[in-house]
Amino acid sequence: MDRLALKGNPYEAALRHTSEAIVVVDAGRHFKYVNPAFTRLFGYTPEEIAGKSIDILSPPLSLALSTEQTSIISIEQGEFRGETLRCAKDGRLVPVLLSITPMRDEQGRIAGFVGTMTDLSEIKQAEAALRESEEKFRSASAAAQDALIMVDADGLVSFWNAAAEKIFGYREEEVMGRDLHTLLAPEHYREAYTAGFSNFLRTGQGNAVGKTLELEAIRKEGEIFPIEIALSSARHGEQWMGIGIVRDITERKRVETELTIFRNLLDSSNDGLEVIDPVSLRFLDVNEKECKDLGYSREEFLTLCISDIAPDLDAEALHRGMAELQEIGTRLLEGVHRRKDGSTFPVEVSLRYTALDKPYVLANVRDITERKRAEKEVQDQVERLNRFNLELKELNEKLGQAHSQLLQSEKMASIGQLAAGVAHEINNPIGYVSSNIGTLEKYLGDIFSVLAAYEKAEPSLDETAGNEIGNIKKRVDLEFLKKDVPALLSESHNGINRVKKIVQDLKDFSHADRQDKWQMDDIHQGLESTLSVVWNELKYKCTVVREYGELPLVECILPQLNQVFMNLLVNASQSIAEQGTITLRSGTQGERVWVEVADTGSGIPPEIVPRLFEPFFTTKPVGQGTGLGLSVSYSIVQKHHGEITVSSTQGVGSTFRIWLPVRQPHADPAP
Repeated sequence: MDRLALKGNPYEAALRHTSEAIVVVDAGRHFKYVNPAFTRLFGYTPEEIAGKSIDILSPPLSLALSTEQTSIISIEQGEFRGETLRCAKDGRLVPVLLSITPMRDEQGRIAGFVGTMTDLSEIKQAEAALRESEEKFRSASAAAQDALIMVDADGLVSFWNAAAEKIFGYREEEVMGRDLHTLLAPEHYREAYTAGFSNFLRTGQGNAVGKTLELEAIRKEGEIFPIEIALSSARHGEQWMGIGIVRDITERKRVETELTIFRNLLDSSNDGLEVIDPVSLRFLDVNEKECKDLGYSREEFLTLCISDIAPDLDAEALHRGMAELQEIGTRLLEGVHRRKDGSTFPVEVSLRYTALDKPYVLANVRDITERKRAEKEVQDQVERLNRFNLELKELNEKLGQAHSQLLQSEKMASIGQLAAGVAHEINNPIGYVSSNIGTLEKYLGDIFSVLAAYEKAEPSLDETAGNEIGNIKKRVDLEFLKKDVPALLSESHNGINRVKKIVQDLKDFSHADRQDKWQMDDIHQGLESTLSVVWNELKYKCTVVREYGELPLVECILPQLNQVFMNLLVNASQSIAEQGTITLRSGTQGERVWVEVADTGSGIPPEIVPRLFEPFFTTKPVGQGTGLGLSVSYSIVQKHHGEITVSSTQGVGSTFRIWLPVRQPHADPAP
């Protein structure tokens, strides 16, 4: 790279070793020379920037002057010197102190520029840290509850925070530069204060330095009040500065006085009283009653902590309890206290969290031995009553179960008898109707054969007879009759077969011959027969969708399960106001099968769901339901060692699912 004849120049070594970045550019502001300090600062090697424009160092215009602008200023003013930002290779913005001097040829024309850049990063960081530190100090002092006061070597106020304004009543502008003791020290203490402070200013030492003292001060309006002050010193150049942190302890003094007054009242209390440090859990004070109850002297008591007299509480539980008490303020609890001789007794403890000069917990302790004895007697009586009530409840449950089983048995028996009777009564007329239709079909076949023969002979008849027969055929529409009669007979056969199917479904639903027999049965068949029985309840407003899975034969009493299906189907229909869908699903899971009845009805309120299977519970109007349908269904499913679940959303619908084992754990006796 062209070094502008610097190579070999004895000054080049000095340029290479200087800590300032040095740049030489031509009149077009293209790099001609950079020293190693430039490479360290901006990351560009001489080879990377050879012949490139110095504009690569320009930051965004909104942040600082560009290289072009600084070059123009240096031409106009003979040089440029000032702080600015330049962009490094990695995109960093580097704060620098920039100096640019234009170089001219013999005719006075601009031949190039020489620039030096001093890295200001550390200086800027230090300035920022100093500003941040000063801001933190001012924020902390402004937020402090104690007065923070500083005085210079002449005893004049040099710093006065917001808390000092509040405590003493002087605004900052009223006290700055004024003598501290003239403002704040009461007249009768002023001479001693002044003498002590004079020694402090000379040596930075004094009896009060490094200590916290209780003194008196005077407010702007003349009121003398107690303060707590902590004094320290700081060297500033050749002189000492005084720093004081002042706290108004008027309230604390008042409380101490009141505590002294209350001391005698506490000692005369009939309950034990304790003052506890919530951090160390040690006793700070106790009254005479507490000492007497536990057998300790007051001096012994103040060496103890809570765990010494409360054996049922560990340190972790105690600290957790104190943290909770700080949040809620008060708490009433019962526990056990241990006397000095090791014996224990029950206590009721009322705790209150309070903060004076520091947090305290006040405990009121009452011996409740007699109350516990009385409570134990009452508890024994209650337990006896509870046992009696439990036995009575069990008897009521057994009675309810027996009643439900009886109703179910009677109902199923009645349904079985009714279905058997209906099937028997219908079977006889259906039998001869079906037989007669078959005979009629045969007779009509013979008649149509005769008609066919007559039609063949019709051309041979005389004209009068032929016309008469033709008129009759037209009048009765013989061709239509020949087509329609077989269709009518076919429809009659279908109707008879449908009636037979309904009769068979009634018989399958009731199974009067095996009401109480456990056997392997087809759940789908039972569901379909039940659907036929209740179809009249469903057909006008329900669309039934079947989504059956593959089910094995299940060991069950199918007529009883049919009653469960009937209850669920009827309930689903009644939950649909106008038009809706009932979906029947089934499936298997392991050794169990499940059958699901889902509807798009009004749904069940959440508060009702837990009571659905209670005997006699119903949401229907009086006269429209006994409240036993789902209760009996629940009992039947339980008898089959299964379970019935329900999920419902109001306005969307309900889903009842029955789970049954494929094989029963053991054969149940007849109900």
